[in-house]
Amino acid sequence: MRTTVLVGVVGKALEGVTLVLLITLVPRLLGPAGYGSFAVALSIVTLGSAAAALGGPTWMSRFVPTVAAADRPALARALAFRSARWRLGVCTLAALVATALSLADPDRFGVLTCLFVVLALVLDVAATLVYQVSLALGGVALWSLRYPIQNGVLVIGVPALYAGFGSDGALAGIALSSGCVLALGLLAVVSPLRGTARTSPLPPGAAWFALIYGASGLFVQVLHRGGVVAVAVLAGSQVEAGFAAVSIGVALALTYVVWQAFTVDLPRLSASGEAGERADASIRRLAWLALALVVPVATAAAIALDRLVPALAGERYRGVGASLGPALAVVPLAPLTSAATQVSALRLRPLPRLLATAVGALVFLAAAVALVPGHAAAGAATALLLGTCALAAVGAAAFRDLLDRRFVAASFAAAGLVLGVSAWT
Repeated sequence: MRTTVLVGVVGKALEGVTLVLLITLVPRLLGPAGYGSFAVALSIVTLGSAAAALGGPTWMSRFVPTVAAADRPALARALAFRSARWRLGVCTLAALVATALSLADPDRFGVLTCLFVVLALVLDVAATLVYQVSLALGGVALWSLRYPIQNGVLVIGVPALYAGFGSDGALAGIALSSGCVLALGLLAVVSPLRGTARTSPLPPGAAWFALIYGASGLFVQVLHRGGVVAVAVLAGSQVEAGFAAVSIGVALALTYVVWQAFTVDLPRLSASGEAGERADASIRRLAWLALALVVPVATAAAIALDRLVPALAGERYRGVGASLGPALAVVPLAPLTSAATQVSALRLRPLPRLLATAVGALVFLAAAVALVPGHAAAGAATALLLGTCALAAVGAAAFRDLLDRRFVAASFAAAGLVLGVSAWT
């Protein structure tokens, strides 16, 4: 566990470095309104990619390592081809919707804008599939480096393209970043899959598991990425959408560090056949360790970032402070939600996770409708916090034999601590 988790955490640390630039340098150059439009497009691409990611990395990582090593490339290829059909359908639907919007309101939905968003979506969907195959086959390093590379291309490409071509150039930068990581992933994955059969018997329950986990992943992305879109639609402010993108982006970056540790450890647990108390004990140890590490980080961020973000991104981002506290309060809940997801996968019980994520998404949507029109970015961040609390509570109840009361109480208390520190400072 130590090696895979360490590689995953290092990858997320590198991603954090690039994310700092993405939420400071890029907003400074684009301005709040320009960055808000860019962030809305990036959120749409992320949401669409999640909708197409049938089962996500958990699907392949749970089933491919369970077969003999010699049979894994064939199974990974078979699962990839099966998943590709669904992804192609989602991309086709997105292209049709973009075409309809462009024809109906060309002033608001320009042809180039729709073209670049759809192109970025297609490339991102393909890249996600390639990297999921890599992770299932043991490519932890490649999986961990995807977003540091993708964010790095965004940081370099978006300002340059924006300077030359305006907002459409910034959107082209999103497509460029997805295309670069797709090319890198193909170089690493094509070789082990070459010559393997396209068809391979699917493990029992794999298709059902993928469908349920795919729906769960979509609900999670609605919860995580919907805030920026909600501000743009319900508050009608690209500036506030930019504030929401910064606050929620910081919180999600810290959250995904925790999720990454659990994600890269899943193939090991699946391959080893660990079950019962041994697997539960491993998950508990990682969850407590993650909680012990993220609480001081989130607390420090709550104290410092409302001053640090304007210093780095510019005084125009002074208003971001109102949304930072609620957003950062979700971070201490990441170990709890990660542990519930892990045990759901190992026990092949996707329905409790589907219920938890659906409840979380519904609570978020209800809160966003109530709060965003009046409170904009702060309302979106609060809706994210409420939805995450609901997701964590349902997950804790579903797997209460693993997630003992002390850990659950400590997680929610830590979230309250971060929120309180932010309000106090």
